[in-house]
Amino acid sequence: IRANLQVSAFDPNQDSLSINGAVSLVKDKAQVQYDGIVATKAPFDAQGQVKVILDNGVPNVMAQKISLEGLLTASEDKIAVNDLIGFLGSSRASGKFSISNFKQKNPVNVFADLKFNQVIDLSGLKKSANKANNRSTISSSNSTEKNAPSKKEKSFVPSSLTFPMAVDAQITLDAPSVKMNNKTFDGVFLSVVKKASKTTITAKALGLPGQGKVEGRIDASFGSSSVSLKSGAVTYADPSVSFVAEGNIGQIDKALSVFAPNVDKKTAGMFKTAQFDLKGTVSPTSVSLKDSVLKLDQTSIGLGGRYTPSTNGGRDKAVIDLSVGDIDVDRL
Repeated sequence: IRANLQVSAFDPNQDSLSINGAVSLVKDKAQVQYDGIVATKAPFDAQGQVKVILDNGVPNVMAQKISLEGLLTASEDKIAVNDLIGFLGSSRASGKFSISNFKQKNPVNVFADLKFNQVIDLSGLKKSANKANNRSTISSSNSTEKNAPSKKEKSFVPSSLTFPMAVDAQITLDAPSVKMNNKTFDGVFLSVVKKASKTTITAKALGLPGQGKVEGRIDASFGSSSVSLKSGAVTYADPSVSFVAEGNIGQIDKALSVFAPNVDKKTAGMFKTAQFDLKGTVSPTSVSLKDSVLKLDQTSIGLGGRYTPSTNGGRDKAVIDLSVGDIDVDRL
């Protein structure tokens, strides 16, 4: 750790000190800079310009350089950064961020609003080589028996979720484009709103490969919760998840060439356009689809069904319900 600080002379008649300096983690190439004032008498607070630089990004997550700077206002119960300017690689974002009520923690409130003015390149995302060594402050569990033998079982959502404290959140992200795995999604918007045991995720992409667009919503809630009297950690259990998604594809063959390149050209060219309206639910053990519609050119298909992955070495189970109107067999 390397620190370089300049502090104004202490004056007992003044209520604050001026601080200008930086603290660096040399090995990790990370640095925090601050230029502002800090109160020396209660109520303690601080206000000044802050900058965070991560030259190596986030280990095991993001390799690209990350930097954030803005006007910091901090008190005993709230930290806020206004006029926030951030860079993810060469992508620039503006917005604001705050964490409040962390003194009472009933709950802690997290707010973030970021707007990017150019493509977000997520090519630097990494998969952890050793997940066992990466600990998270949020833990999940799918076990129903503490002493049950270890098995690899598929699970779509955790049966329980534990946070270190009660947290409510409102996070929005808006970007003209997002690039990931050589795929580009235009007009991207993401919103996450968590309040107590309920979370709503809204997302849309107005430009997909193959002249497509999609928007959808996920509503997740937990039927029960408990709070640790010792640590204040909150555990949610009995999850219930529903989703809706709708959109269209103007050129199915081009979309398949990007998302499913192994599909042969004859199959990809059977239909030109697609529209979809999907509704369903997700539990820890299954995914269900109901009252959904897929339209391929002029052919409408009603969709429903349920998929349950195998347990204890058994077979996966799938039930599919289809209802089709007129079919042009000459195209098949």
